Amino acid sequence: MQRTQSPQQLSQVQMAVNGGIVEVWLHRNIEQVTDEDGNAAWVADQVHGILPASTTGAYVSANFDALWDEWDDTPMMQRVREIAESATDGLVGTTEMAPVEDEVATTNHPVGTYLVVGGTLCKVTVPIATGEVIRIGTNVAATTVAAEMLAIAQM
Repeated sequence: MQRTQSPQQLSQVQMAVNGGIVEVWLHRNIEQVTDEDGNAAWVADQVHGILPASTTGAYVSANFDALWDEWDDTPMMQRVREIAESATDGLVGTTEMAPVEDEVATTNHPVGTYLVVGGTLCKVTVPIATGEVIRIGTNVAATTVAAEMLAIAQM
């Protein structure tokens, strides 16, 4: 838990969808105060967590206390890892995918950047120059957002 301050009124639950996840900020002990410049401000105790994008505000409100307790005690990266692992359940070992037609790069793409090739999310594995053919298995690897989140969480 951390203490937070905002020039805008805080609500008990604040949510923001970010790709395949929803970030959630929970607030307790919300108070209106006057900041050092004499302006109205709001302070509160806050915890932050990440849930699947399908999570509703009604779910968060109904589980407010349980989520608060969990997020107050669990490091953020552990929660990211748990979400990524649950999102990739059943995908481990799956290597088959539909064939994708080759595309020609319209700009340079360094290693580690992402492209969508034939509707498939891919990560660049070999630098690609403008005009080169983009080919899954040659210079890009098919991936998922969940797999990339899991890789980040394992760093």
